[in-house]
Amino acid sequence: MVITENSRGVYELNLFSHNDINKFNFLVEKMLF
Repeated sequence: MVITENSRGVYELNLFSHNDINKFNFLVEKMLF
C-alpha cells in the first residue's frame, strides 16, 4: 500500500478505487481540518 499526495495536497491510498479514494480524502480532511 502506497500513500501519495494529490494535487490538492490531500493524502491518498492508491490501493483503492477512485470512489474509495474520494471517501478516504473526505475522512482525512475531517481529521486534519
